[in-house]
Amino acid sequence: WLEDGAGRAVEAPGEVGELIYAGKNVAMGYARQPGDLAKADEWGGILRTGDMAKRDEEGFYSIVGRKKRFLKMFGNRVNLDEVERMLAARFPTAAFACTGRDDLLLVWLAPAAGEKPPSGEEVVGYLAGQTRLPARAIQVREIEAIPQNEAGKVRYAALGLR
Repeated sequence: WLEDGAGRAVEAPGEVGELIYAGKNVAMGYARQPGDLAKADEWGGILRTGDMAKRDEEGFYSIVGRKKRFLKMFGNRVNLDEVERMLAARFPTAAFACTGRDDLLLVWLAPAAGEKPPSGEEVVGYLAGQTRLPARAIQVREIEAIPQNEAGKVRYAALGLR
């Protein structure tokens, strides 16, 4: 099922909430030291995945991002995964990764091999128009490549807020 930030069930199709799973196959908790293995079931068969998802009319779930990949900018929730998808669709000649804090959306831009990437001004203008965030709250940093781990996932910690 899906839950909103207040722990209420999200029932309407297309609305986003945290994906929650219950079952006998859910781990009992995390063991950080040997003594933790003797602990009772800390999770009670319920896993809060940290994934933000939506359910369609047929009951199928789609993950749209991570719970911790949001900024709260000027009273609006900004889903960094969604911003990355918007940028990739609009500017296919570049790769993007987004980080930030609640007063700054930081966009990391790397050119695709052999392609001319968009300018920082183009990216800021597009995002300001799409998100209605003030352009002054969006910064673009050009880098050679978006850092990734062995599995191809973006290493956001390597980007940080430099």
